[in-house]
Amino acid sequence: MINTGLRVSELTGLRWHAVDFENNTLSSNHTLVYYNHRTNGCYFNINTSKTKSGYRTIPMNDDVK
Repeated sequence: MINTGLRVSELTGLRWHAVDFENNTLSSNHTLVYYNHRTNGCYFNINTSKTKSGYRTIPMNDDVK
């Protein structure tokens, strides 16, 4: 997480198809969200980013690889 600059929800929402080892990039476009509902209970869900700034391509250095 330190070497990517991703937020916690972005990192935990990262999927394998967002990792590009050929171009050494990560595509941030999803987040993992925790819901705590009284009637439906607690659960996690992967959502698309809420804002345009949530959609970005991050360079992946050797430490991240």
